[in-house]
Amino acid sequence: MVSFPPDFPQDVGDRFNGLARIVEDKKEILEQRLAPDRSKLKRFILSPQDKAEVLAITQEIRFAIEIAMFQATVQNEVRTLQVVEGIGWLKGKITSTCAYG
Repeated sequence: MVSFPPDFPQDVGDRFNGLARIVEDKKEILEQRLAPDRSKLKRFILSPQDKAEVLAITQEIRFAIEIAMFQATVQNEVRTLQVVEGIGWLKGKITSTCAYG
């Protein structure tokens, strides 16, 4: 991703770069399905397969986003707990309601 700030954490950048690669790969597949030189007859005949492939691509992209967001959420929770451990009066309130505590 071109627009990352220079001080962006490497692990977050890696997740987004991986996600960008997946989206770019799937974009190329979809562009092949929509190629202007593909005949209407071929589009009609392969329509059920095209629909199934578009659905599979959509699910793969959604899954990749979920993985990237899950990793970020877990990492944020860990960092929050690390901060809370340094604040004694807040530690008891947060860790008693948190599954990780």
